[in-house]
Amino acid sequence: MKPKRRQRPTAHSLRHAGNQPLRVDRPGRRTHGYRATVLRSNGSAVKFFSDSVYAGRRQALCAAKRWLSMKENDIPRRTRVELMSYRRRNNRTGTSGVIRWPADGRVVSDAYWRAFWIDSPNDRRRSKRFSIATHGEQGARTKALTVRRRFLKSLTTEASIR
Repeated sequence: MKPKRRQRPTAHSLRHAGNQPLRVDRPGRRTHGYRATVLRSNGSAVKFFSDSVYAGRRQALCAAKRWLSMKENDIPRRTRVELMSYRRRNNRTGTSGVIRWPADGRVVSDAYWRAFWIDSPNDRRRSKRFSIATHGEQGARTKALTVRRRFLKSLTTEASIR
């Protein structure tokens, strides 16, 4: 007799769209219900709504949606500037939106520093490269940081105008 394989979550349980409750179906663990999550800059709130506790799938979904809308009103959303200046764990340059290529610091003929930003009128991603061969390591990095800071500054002034 073969040993039982651990059951993985179904594709349906992994589907998630925006701030909708996430369906969790794990028959091997007898877990069926909805997980509601609200992520914000000052933390997160997570709650599980079991089908058995709420007397069915529909009632659990309705309860999860009610809880989500209540929590979303309680916890303020991040501003666009906060989202774009948030430094993630895998960031190696020290500044969000600025990268060095190649990232490991090797010296190659086409190495550069690049700044990224979002164009406000049409929300298109833009970038500008600064060659290390032309500007030097520090010069290229400084120019990329300046472009990124200028973009963030324009966002804050734009937000205060609205």
